[in-house]
Amino acid sequence: MPFDLKCFALTAACLLLSFSAAAQEEIAKITYPKFPGTSARVQSIFGKSARQGALPFRVTIRNNSGADRVWVVTLREGSGSRKLSTESRFEFPVKNGTEIQEDVIFHFSPAFLAYDYRNLEVSITANGLERFNRRNGEETNRDFPQLAVSKALAQRNLTKLNDLVKKADSQNNFFGHRFEASYLPTNGIGYSALDGLLIDADALSQISTGQLQAMLSWVRFGGNLEIFFTDGVERGKIPGVIQEKLDGKETAEISLGSISVHKWNGSVIDSRAASKNGFLLKGYRPRDQSLTQDFSRNWELQKRFGIKTFNPAFVFILLLIFAILVAPVNLFVFAKKGRRHRLFITTPTISLSACLILIAAIFLMDGLGGNGLRSIFADLQPGRDEMRLYTTQEQISRTGVMIKQGFETEIAYDINPVDLPPSTYNPFSRSGSQSTTYEIANTTYQGGFFRSRSEQAFSIRAANATRSRIEQTGISNGIPVLVSSLDTGLSELFYRDDSGTVWKLPPNTTVASGSPIPLEKTTEEEIKNWISAEKKVFNTGLKSKITNLGKEPNRFFAKVIDPEAFALPTHPGILWKETEMLLTGTPLKKGNLISPEAGIPASTNE
Repeated sequence: MPFDLKCFALTAACLLLSFSAAAQEEIAKITYPKFPGTSARVQSIFGKSARQGALPFRVTIRNNSGADRVWVVTLREGSGSRKLSTESRFEFPVKNGTEIQEDVIFHFSPAFLAYDYRNLEVSITANGLERFNRRNGEETNRDFPQLAVSKALAQRNLTKLNDLVKKADSQNNFFGHRFEASYLPTNGIGYSALDGLLIDADALSQISTGQLQAMLSWVRFGGNLEIFFTDGVERGKIPGVIQEKLDGKETAEISLGSISVHKWNGSVIDSRAASKNGFLLKGYRPRDQSLTQDFSRNWELQKRFGIKTFNPAFVFILLLIFAILVAPVNLFVFAKKGRRHRLFITTPTISLSACLILIAAIFLMDGLGGNGLRSIFADLQPGRDEMRLYTTQEQISRTGVMIKQGFETEIAYDINPVDLPPSTYNPFSRSGSQSTTYEIANTTYQGGFFRSRSEQAFSIRAANATRSRIEQTGISNGIPVLVSSLDTGLSELFYRDDSGTVWKLPPNTTVASGSPIPLEKTTEEEIKNWISAEKKVFNTGLKSKITNLGKEPNRFFAKVIDPEAFALPTHPGILWKETEMLLTGTPLKKGNLISPEAGIPASTNE
């Protein structure tokens, strides 16, 4: 009997694992008939296509072929007449008799450089084994948010919600994609294609610390986490770090994103969730709309940078001189009658000389490398559950002659090109005919990121682990005592405390790392005007978010002495003429802070 129970338990576990895997969409699978038990499979976590950002995919490879082998999985999207295609190539060494399971991230072109219909191609190769290719097509939503829905919520609701979305607007094809919570990525970039994630409290309580950290990172950058619970007991299963941020409320703004909780009956979700203006999605704005609309007009950084126009006079004069030399002068002077054989020497010499003159002129006019401007919005969250610096960087640059178009980084970026106003140097102008490919794998960004004689602008986001912080160590004479441990000094600072009182660093005062920050009381109008002036370099959507953050208690805003220290590096050949930065964050409170006036413990996040 014990043996039978053991067999039953193993069988049940296998069935459960099989069902869990089936919850994710299989987009490619190959088995090798000559080697039974050898296979390669690719599954999508949040669907197989997106209108911007990156999606996670799970690769499972089993090797029983009799030899150690290296599998290569390549994901491609956007080939053909598209201006921008993306490609990622991943290598997986697999020892004989073993199975590996790896999660990878694939980046998609933003909507303004793509079609609504996306075609993801998967290629799987291994040394000594047959090649496999598969295309996966999907029509994306035109203007409905990109959502992911946990298995429990999707079970009795997703089909109905999909139908409601499509009925409301035929250009939107689905409400969201089902996911299995155990498959959630531990890399925050894997959530970047999503606008919202709907998850039941029971599933949320079972995810790992790494998955939760990645999810919170995505929220900090603007994601919307929607949590559904059935009763008080299930709400109590929500992880403590999220409970702390909600602080008993139903909705909490978390940096640029939000977390909300919703009570449901455990079976049916209110059909109003399918409405763009309903209780769930009200206020949502798909990020692909920001990349398309927020940088093409009224972007201060682009205005400062200006638009360079192309002067055709030089090229026209050069071509005219070339035509005169290669035809009449060549025929009647260099290789006149009786010396026509010289054409075999003079013609290529004239052509080569013209090319060298053109190259030299380009070097003189445009130079080697490029220059640009960038702005940084950094959110410092030093709490024990995070210890992260969330950096949103917007940059625009113009290149001359580029020897290398790609770059490498130390950490992975969520990087997206943005829609600039049309110009001669903008390769993605609607009238342009050039196309390129971004080849992205982990921290390597190759392909046409920085092409010669072109303009490029990117929105880049990255989360860095950090021990830097601003701490509140106490209260002295009613004034908060703040200490900076940043890697650079501070030149300006405003702080709104828990009570809503606003403090500032006195004018003409700088604070070195490790030093206390002197504060004096200021007015609501002064902090409002200061934030209004500092936020103007960012895109319109981010400016609106910064305005809201300015009203949040227990948050500081600051200017640092060396903003370059916080910049996300891209191509080393670009000279950044100006880097502006706005630093914000939550001070870390140590111990039980005692207010001398009140005689009671002040709030703490430790």
